[in-house]
Amino acid sequence: MRPSRNILNGALVIALILALACARQITQRSSGSRAKSSEQLEITAPKASGSESLHGQAAPGRAQSSIVDSLSLIDAENDPERRTDLVKTFSDSIPSPEMSSVMSTLMELNTAAVAELRQLLARRWAQESPYAAAQWAGRLPESQAAADLSRHIAIAWAETDLHAAISWVSSFREGSLKSDMVLDVAYEAAAMDPLASMRMAVGLSPSADRDNLLVHTISQWAQSDSTAAVAWAQTVPDVDLRQQLLSSALVASAKDNPAGAANLALSVLNPGEAQDRAVVAIVQRWAESSPRNAADWLMRLLDPRVQQVAVQNLVSVWAAHDAADTSTWLNTLPDTMVRRIAWNTYSQIIPQQNVAGTSWSGSPASTQPVSSKN
Repeated sequence: MRPSRNILNGALVIALILALACARQITQRSSGSRAKSSEQLEITAPKASGSESLHGQAAPGRAQSSIVDSLSLIDAENDPERRTDLVKTFSDSIPSPEMSSVMSTLMELNTAAVAELRQLLARRWAQESPYAAAQWAGRLPESQAAADLSRHIAIAWAETDLHAAISWVSSFREGSLKSDMVLDVAYEAAAMDPLASMRMAVGLSPSADRDNLLVHTISQWAQSDSTAAVAWAQTVPDVDLRQQLLSSALVASAKDNPAGAANLALSVLNPGEAQDRAVVAIVQRWAESSPRNAADWLMRLLDPRVQQVAVQNLVSVWAAHDAADTSTWLNTLPDTMVRRIAWNTYSQIIPQQNVAGTSWSGSPASTQPVSSKN
């Protein structure tokens, strides 16, 4: 009889834990008791390759062999979900005092399971003992694996102590790794402290990644202080970036003040696709809370092009929540392209045969292409 999957899982987990326990005993006998890591260790940026040895000794030969054997069992697992579970079990079984020696051993190995285990341990170590994890990472010879681990440590540290993580990242010398870590931590900071995220972003060299970070962060800022966010965005000298930032801030502020956001979008955004996208997004959010007010504002616009673009989103949201009220409003519209577009959108949301008492001039099939004329 073929053993059940649960039995195989349990046996493999037990084997992993026993192998690790054996490795732990060998390591303890070889290295003696370790002093508890201080949380006040000096933090340094990564050194050039070969300039320092790894922080913490790798596990002795027999212990390292046991770890390798355990990881070989994991690598042999073909089911990705099961392998991930085994890596997680192995990671959780490693005591905090042994992080340094185990991580140093893992840096000498190179398999799929090793890479995944290093990431899990780095994040856990940064949450439990961030200064020790940071010092260990700071003494690794330069490599892609070391850079990846530093980024994982920075992200995990930012989740528990944002400003300490920012301070550590700031200590790195200028280069691509520091830029990547600033981006990582700034994204983590955006929701918790958007101004701190902004300060990190503006210190980066101009790039698409920096601009994307700014756009994301200002949307977080605008949710708590839209006036300040919009005012800052207007000071940005680069026209294209300024338009992106204003659009992001206005859309984010629409949740609390849709009318103000909509009016500002018409006054501070240049006519074109960016303005159209912002107005559409604002009207869509407005329709979720007050579709009648959004509809009244939309129909007062002098630019039929913007009306035609936004009315589709308005009707889609409104009809899904209140089809009868939407059809009542649609029947009050004059016979224009906006009305035909609106009815066409409505008919796709609410099939004609399922809505009693509604009518429109012309069938959806006869609707003409969108035009800039009324």
